[in-house]
Amino acid sequence: MAKRRAWGTGSIYKRGKSWYIAYYADGKQIREKIGSTALITKGQAEQALKARMGEVVQDRFNLKSKRPAIGFEKLVEKYLDYSKANHRSYKRSVTICKALLRFFKGHSIDDITSWSVEQFKAKRKDEGKTLGNINRELTVLKRMFNLAIEWGLASANPVKGVKFFKVSNQRMQILREEDFLRLYEVAAPHLKPILICAVSTGMRRSEILGLKWEDVNLKQRTITVRDTKNFEFRFIPINETLLQTLTELQENASSEYVFNYKGSPVKEIKSAFETALNKAKISRCRFHDLRHTIATRLVMNGVDLVTVQELLGHRSIVMTKRYSHPTPEHKKRAIESVNFAPNKPYMNTSHLVRAKLLND
Repeated sequence: MAKRRAWGTGSIYKRGKSWYIAYYADGKQIREKIGSTALITKGQAEQALKARMGEVVQDRFNLKSKRPAIGFEKLVEKYLDYSKANHRSYKRSVTICKALLRFFKGHSIDDITSWSVEQFKAKRKDEGKTLGNINRELTVLKRMFNLAIEWGLASANPVKGVKFFKVSNQRMQILREEDFLRLYEVAAPHLKPILICAVSTGMRRSEILGLKWEDVNLKQRTITVRDTKNFEFRFIPINETLLQTLTELQENASSEYVFNYKGSPVKEIKSAFETALNKAKISRCRFHDLRHTIATRLVMNGVDLVTVQELLGHRSIVMTKRYSHPTPEHKKRAIESVNFAPNKPYMNTSHLVRAKLLND
């Protein structure tokens, strides 16, 4: 049996292929099996011990609320009502809540602990969900409990203190000009103007598909983005290529929406975009990477980050920096721009030759 690791007045240890925790309650030592070492990390076992010891303290000092506990299903119902009235991403909230319900359904919200959340993390990871998706689910769960506290339904947030997964941003990529042109050539007719709008404005997919003619001013060459992620208006200039595209669309407009397919507003482009990617033989590219592409190109062309931030509609410039990593070619050109060329090479060895002749 592995040596125990002390944690406050409790400890964790490994026996065989399983993690165990030991702690005291009412003067008695309690040992509890946590789970397989293949699925549970030492850090998660520590979180389990911490959660159990918190429950012991809560019982000892009678800290449990006297209010009647509600079920997790009821909290989800209240949260979705709130999300529908306050969030743009209501559909995503519904999807995430379905995943949360599969795990926490039947539980009272007072019975959900940090360890319960750690088990949820481990299960979702074991199911093959991406770390980014799991983090988004944890974010919704954390927000849900924060609201429950505000509403007087809960006294603590079990997600507080739970570590989110570290997610690399390397998946974001920049499309080269030749790649985009190849993608554009093979795209379906209704997708072509959407692609032009994306790389000309940096607008989000939802903003592009929700764009109405009342927000397009071709005379002043500006687009007003009203329904943004941060609930703020922003104004984007229209470049020459986009102007020609929008002018052609307006001549045949039959809807209040700018982008249409067979007489109806375009609501989804996933299938058309993936088809175009396959035809263009472009891999590992998302529609959102077009937004990343324009951000990076703006920075490479010398546009300051504040301007890029305003064009993209970022609340924080930290987010803008995340979208504007220089490419290897850009860094190479940057170094070449400071390529000092002195008359004499740095490693001029003529003085060594003279010294050798004198010594001889």
